[in-house]
Amino acid sequence: MIEAEDMVDDLAVMIEDPAVFFALLSITDKETFAVICLLLKPAQFALLRILLTEKKVIVVKSRQLGITTLLRAYSLYCMYFLDSGQSFESIAMALTDGTTKVLSRMDQEMYESLPGFMRDIRPIAQSNVELLRFSKPSAISHYLSAKADNTVRGKSINFAHLTEFAFYPDQEKKLREVSNALSVTGQLVIETTPNRPGDRYHQMAQRAKDGVDSEYTLFFWPWYKHDLNRRDVGADFVRTPDEKALELKYSVSEGNPNLKLTDEQLQWRRYQINEYGEALFKKENPGTFEEAFEHLSGQWFSQNAIETIEVTWKAEGYRADDCYAAGLDIGGGGGANADWSVLAITSK
Repeated sequence: MIEAEDMVDDLAVMIEDPAVFFALLSITDKETFAVICLLLKPAQFALLRILLTEKKVIVVKSRQLGITTLLRAYSLYCMYFLDSGQSFESIAMALTDGTTKVLSRMDQEMYESLPGFMRDIRPIAQSNVELLRFSKPSAISHYLSAKADNTVRGKSINFAHLTEFAFYPDQEKKLREVSNALSVTGQLVIETTPNRPGDRYHQMAQRAKDGVDSEYTLFFWPWYKHDLNRRDVGADFVRTPDEKALELKYSVSEGNPNLKLTDEQLQWRRYQINEYGEALFKKENPGTFEEAFEHLSGQWFSQNAIETIEVTWKAEGYRADDCYAAGLDIGGGGGANADWSVLAITSK
């Protein structure tokens, strides 16, 4: 039998270290469909450290990192360990009703996997596909679709989790609605794979990366840091010139001159590209922040061609921290009376 004093000690440890609380939770493995304990992976640990200190976080997401799972566990942690006399209101917003139901089911399954004495301390007062509610003290989580209007009106949100954000029909509108409903001390986390270059999400992530006029902390975890992204290689494995260049590219991007890629990592990358194509690989498993968005642009020149352009002339007044756009109108020819060819460059 668990003594009351031991229970108090255990809960005190969980309050100090959410990962201890998470280890009590069960989730369904996406690959095997087996029920397993939520033992955090390195990427999840890294994001958790940010969540514990930062109020606004934007995630450029790769596949199979368990980011959404971590955020649902973190929301449950915040609800469970709410101080007596306070209230807590959170939202989980996704693109479709189907995804919101998945998030709702995930939260409820995690809660049901807690030891009985912990469920007795924080019993569920109401539970369905639209909300999960504890009482005494009051804590509630709403599951909302980004396609619905005014879903956060009248709420005072302490934690907002926006998933699939880049695919919302109106990112600007939803962000404004949620931000207006966020409490003074509320926390907002946006996570998604990229969708369109230059959209609101891309702009926010870029500003967070650059540290320019941004309230957000960027979280990005490249594919080569994921322990599972490896495949066995044969004795005849030889790196291609492009693969040899990747190591330097990633080390420069990360600012780590000691970064090394293993043959097993490159073999996994080859397999993924052969199976799904390079564009989809970069979207779902980017090695750099820039790779996450380059596949979306539909640009005429390849990214490799752009990266190897040699700069031979810079316009007067050029600034490395500015953004420029160029327009070119080629003249039609026809002699001295023909129209001009014009190149116009404008600064942001």
